[in-house]
Amino acid sequence: MINKKLTLSIFITLFANPSIASEWPVGVTDKSSTVQNQSVSIPVISNDIGNHLEILSVNESSKKWGRITINADRKTLSYSPYKDFTGSDSFWYVLKDGEGRTNAAKVFVNVILSTPSSNWPVANTDTINADYGSVVKIAVLENDTGIGLKLAEVNEWSVNKGKAWISADNEISYQQYGEARGDQQDEFWYVFEDQWGRKNSAKVVVSLKESNNSSWPVGTPDTATASNGLRVNIPVLSNDIGSGLKIEGANEWSKEGGKTRIFGENIRYTPPADFSGTDSFWYQFVDEQGRTNSAKVSVEVSANTQKSVVEFCGNTYETDGTAANTQLSSLSPSEPVIFPSTEIKPTGVAGELGVISGRRYYLEGDVGSEQVLWMEVDGVLTKVSAVESDQPTAALGAYKGVFYFTQAGRYLFAHDGQQLVEQGDLLKDIVLYNAPSGIRQISDTSLYENTIERVDGQGDALHFSVKSKFIGSGLPHSYTTWWRISGDLDWSPVKLLRTGSNVASGVSISTTINNFYYFNGMDYFAYYYNGSFPNNGIREYQVKLADSGLEIDSAIGDVEKIIEDRGRLFVLTKYVPDGGRSEFPPIPSKLYVVGNGTTSKFVELATCPQ
Repeated sequence: MINKKLTLSIFITLFANPSIASEWPVGVTDKSSTVQNQSVSIPVISNDIGNHLEILSVNESSKKWGRITINADRKTLSYSPYKDFTGSDSFWYVLKDGEGRTNAAKVFVNVILSTPSSNWPVANTDTINADYGSVVKIAVLENDTGIGLKLAEVNEWSVNKGKAWISADNEISYQQYGEARGDQQDEFWYVFEDQWGRKNSAKVVVSLKESNNSSWPVGTPDTATASNGLRVNIPVLSNDIGSGLKIEGANEWSKEGGKTRIFGENIRYTPPADFSGTDSFWYQFVDEQGRTNSAKVSVEVSANTQKSVVEFCGNTYETDGTAANTQLSSLSPSEPVIFPSTEIKPTGVAGELGVISGRRYYLEGDVGSEQVLWMEVDGVLTKVSAVESDQPTAALGAYKGVFYFTQAGRYLFAHDGQQLVEQGDLLKDIVLYNAPSGIRQISDTSLYENTIERVDGQGDALHFSVKSKFIGSGLPHSYTTWWRISGDLDWSPVKLLRTGSNVASGVSISTTINNFYYFNGMDYFAYYYNGSFPNNGIREYQVKLADSGLEIDSAIGDVEKIIEDRGRLFVLTKYVPDGGRSEFPPIPSKLYVVGNGTTSKFVELATCPQ
């Protein structure tokens, strides 16, 4: 019998005199790894903070149905993955200190294949250009081949007065310490390993040139507006002066308590809750020679003074987004917010993939031979791309005038009429385990039948999924990875989440995701999890809020629809009966709103009886 997941409750007692009480114990997230079907002991208490700490309790079952037990020392836990499971798993434990005060922490476990892939990691030489005295970062693993690659070591000193070291982001930093002496060549070696610890090495060849003595980069102050207390993406580099500029860092918190986050050449600013007025923060940027400068960003934040009107459970509610100021109303809701469709309508013409912003895309060639993609505008033909594959070139969707398509059943491309950009290998970069220790690729793609398709969603974004169904011998299973493309992130795909389904003797696990909505820089979607086991079952109806793939909050309910009104997002859920099973309590219908600012949480406004 497989036990249900346990929900851990934490009860906190406040001391009357805090001046004589020691600090409350702090639980720190743990990460561990093991191989398929093998247990591991995890010293979870070792990184927690407090006096005389020990484990009080733990989830008996993990998120992916592994088994967890407390060891006799009450400092470590034993984790056993579910039979034949590989991927990322997690669970919670409760700790207590010598005064009986409690806290909790989450444990992530990466379970890898017990049998390494047959292919040893392959190393390839890297060539770069560098200036004297400047630091250059080198993504040396990008042209190496293997699963879960990470750097192991590097020559500290090169052969020609250079120094190299491993950076925190799994790249190598190189700097020339010799005096400027014209064009020179330097080289050094590095060692890397795959997720099974198998090693290889490669050489880096550096071409040195004297600096062109260009001017130091100049930072220019930026101004932006955050209307209705919503987030704003600020292209801070657009008015700065220099070559090859990149954002190097920014104040994590603004002067008034707002939050910043870097996305490529943009900084996303989240205003503090219930704030209006002028806020500010600083950012630092670097040019192609490693020279830095900084600039100030001022943001004018306006509060949302309008009230929203929403129909729910046969009633109409007027609200300012708080439960205290939500009441019945006779007003009528606004017209729904409509976004341009990302669907490419079929034309009915053989070989034609679609027409986007007056550009007609069509294919020449058959599957199994060279397929050439052409663009025709006003009778003028332009060759976009060509590939020889046994998989068809297929249209995915259109967003802001950009045509997205796939080639060879795995590569994603974007074409805006002028430029073709490869967005990535979908089977390498998308269909994989989201393991904390790095990227784990499906080792043998021939064992999976892959389907890449656009999915319906709301908000200013294009949503799509990659479904991989296992067709080999063994436990039947499938994976689906869900993605979003939005203009505020330079049209690059952002992974929302990855789900899986499998069927074994007496066990069936499935996950359904739908009702995608992109609003205020965050992703919202409905999540339904169903698990059937020999002696019990589990079901979860939730709506989730995620920030670029990181779950921020969730609420219970079967989503009926999601509505945007006057700068607020509302989630309406519907009643779910118990289905005649005692372990499935009925779920009432609820109306939620999402808080603005740094407090992005679901707030319950109303409940509807059955």
